Amino acid sequence: MNDAKVESKYIEKDPPMGTEQDLDKKTLDYLAYLKEKLNFILANYGRRITDAYGNVNEIIRTAQEFTIRLTSEMVDSINIGARNLLRESGTSYTNTSSPTAEYYLTDLISDGEVVTLQVKGNAGADATGFLVVNSGDDHPTNEVVLTTLTNGEYDATTGIYSATFGWSVTEGAIVADNTKIKIYSIPADPARTASIQWIKLERGQKATDWTPAPEDLQEGIDDAAGAAAGAAASAGEALETTRKVEATMQFTVEGLKISGTAGSRDNSYVNVGADKQTFVVNNVEVMDLGADGITTQGDIEAAGTIKGGAFDTDHWTITENASRVWSLNYNA
Repeated sequence: MNDAKVESKYIEKDPPMGTEQDLDKKTLDYLAYLKEKLNFILANYGRRITDAYGNVNEIIRTAQEFTIRLTSEMVDSINIGARNLLRESGTSYTNTSSPTAEYYLTDLISDGEVVTLQVKGNAGADATGFLVVNSGDDHPTNEVVLTTLTNGEYDATTGIYSATFGWSVTEGAIVADNTKIKIYSIPADPARTASIQWIKLERGQKATDWTPAPEDLQEGIDDAAGAAAGAAASAGEALETTRKVEATMQFTVEGLKISGTAGSRDNSYVNVGADKQTFVVNNVEVMDLGADGITTQGDIEAAGTIKGGAFDTDHWTITENASRVWSLNYNA
């Protein structure tokens, strides 16, 4: 690129200087010098500066676009599972047992499949971490090592061990049942207390926030539905009982009326009043209990002793049967 040339009597000269008396003239000359100098710089180097600035912006823009595209491609290449593959993963354990905990798989994981495991816990004093093995119930000794979670995989801020690895079903001649995993605090120490707050196993290379397995959620929903159904049934039974009670007990201004509930006794009840209790059988008042005494329309049978003061023999007679049961009979 050819640079433009600007001739100026000031370009190759030093700034004009003068005496104090010529200050105003020299000041104007100096300003003129600065103007010509600036024009010379802009004419000779302005385009270069502009072009360089434009090139820098283009480089920055291209780098940003490349970074965004590369980041997008990297994210797209990451296999994210998110679904927790362990049952009851939110159950916490604190013990000296070996293993510290074990969790059943919710789905079959193939040999070599990439998975990510997170364990929020503490392996215990003097422990180097957790050992994770693939195992099962049928052959508990057939354990295949999956990964070792050591201090290198531990985040002290979150208290979480995390590792991504390829799933293993076999180890030499050993074949795991592939139905659950076991977590051991290592090295083994029967006196060490280890704890696990939660665990998450998911397909892919990216660890995501803990969530329960969908099977656990469904089980919780089923349990809640069962509990609700049981509560509804109990409430229904209680309501039916209440209705029966309401049907047999009535509060009135006279008192409490308790009705019979079976067969021909539907019209039989006890009416509890303020000053007396009336016994009604088939709509017939058979006896009243009040402050004045007992009034009955039938006989009174007593296996014990009837005690009292005066006895009205004109209307009452006492008889005894073969079983020595005394009867008090009223004669009108």
